[in-house]
Amino acid sequence: MIKKVDNLIKGGIANSQAALIDRWCRKVTLRNALIHNAKLVNEELTQEWPEKFTQIGIPITLEDGDVIRTHTVAYDLAKKLTNNF
Repeated sequence: MIKKVDNLIKGGIANSQAALIDRWCRKVTLRNALIHNAKLVNEELTQEWPEKFTQIGIPITLEDGDVIRTHTVAYDLAKKLTNNF
């Protein structure tokens, strides 16, 4: 799904869902930091999501709601893609 959404964004197809796509991009950036940056906040995460992650190099802390919202964003975006594209 990450690659499909990335292709839609690059192609400009999903401009009508800008807010939802912004939420998705934050989640992808968070995922990348968790997997590829040893669960530490990286520069990309502080730029993409400055209100939640302010300091580079500290461990990423998540609350239960953060995980739940990730599923919600993915589900909402999948519904939009299925229904509109």
